[in-house]
This record gives sequence, structure tokens and C-alpha cells, in this order.
Amino acid sequence: MSNGMTGKLLEWEVLGLCLVTVSGYLPYMDAMALAREFQPWDPTDPENRAGSDLHANVALALGLDDWFELSLYTAVNSPLDLFHGVDGWFEFNGRIVTLDLTRNPTKTSSNADIIIQESELDDLVSLGKRIANMLQDSSY
Repeated sequence: MSNGMTGKLLEWEVLGLCLVTVSGYLPYMDAMALAREFQPWDPTDPENRAGSDLHANVALALGLDDWFELSLYTAVNSPLDLFHGVDGWFEFNGRIVTLDLTRNPTKTSSNADIIIQESELDDLVSLGKRIANMLQDSSY
């Protein structure tokens, strides 16, 4: 998947674009609620290829029989992205792991739970396991 695209295009390709118009700053939980409301797809069945592949790999790593137990939300271009640095999140059994996709190989800190480097998208099995482990880790 690494093809030299800009960071924003990478986010759009993997997570899609949240269908909300930004009207200004929102606190974190309000911004997440707004992003949840304006998804471009059913979060349990992402429509774009990259998001669907990532969702599938996390579901497989979790050992799910019913993939509808796992949701992938996009926050790209929403207040959650613009003001809080969260591009999207996975949700499973009430647990949430927030995502920050980046093309910056030196990025080491984020408001999101996990920074996903563009190069990690070339090994979705390992990335899926990493996210699944976070969704299952009670100490996290």
C-alpha cells in the first residue's frame, strides 16, 4: 500500500472520510459521538478495500466467528481528527483503541492509542494482531 501518498490521502484511503461538517472545536467525547453518528459505512462492515482488509485482519486476530462484533469507525476530517489527533478507532466488547495513521516515520507521540506507520499497512496480519491485543488487554 506504500505508494508515496500524502498523509491525509493515506487516512482517506484506509479509513474513508467522516461525513460531518466541522463547525468548530468540540470536547473529545462530543467529537467522538459526532464522528460515530456520521459514518460513511456500517462500522461493522467497512466498504472501502483498505478499511475492510484492516477490519478483517483484526477480526481474524480476535478469533471472531461473527465479524459484526467488531467496529471500525473513521474520524478523518472530523473534529476528533482536527482537534484531538484521532483518525479513527476500533471498538470491541466496549473496548476502544484509537488510531493515528501517519507517513511520518519519526512520529512517536500521539493523542491516539496507536500510531500506525504507512509501512505497517504492508503487513496487515501483524497490524491486526497488534490492534487485537490492545482490544483484549485489560491493563491497557
